[in-house]
Amino acid sequence: MKSKYLSKKYSSFKNLFWDYKFDDVLSNLDNDVVIERILELGDIEDFNFLIENISKNKIIDYLKRKGERRLTKRSYNFWRIYFGI
Repeated sequence: MKSKYLSKKYSSFKNLFWDYKFDDVLSNLDNDVVIERILELGDIEDFNFLIENISKNKIIDYLKRKGERRLTKRSYNFWRIYFGI
């Protein structure tokens, strides 16, 4: 039920996950791949959706563990400053 609602309301970032089943993406929002793609390729609505549905600490944890290696230098620096890490 929740997944169908979310997939209708937030299908705007569906194109970021063209290679995954969208319902799988919605049920695994705290997955590193989901976080990475939204931080790197998403827009403000995608980011707001992520922040509303997973904890800020999960994003910070991702940035500390993998951000520097997996994101572009520009994106990594932006998010590092944004989150104050």
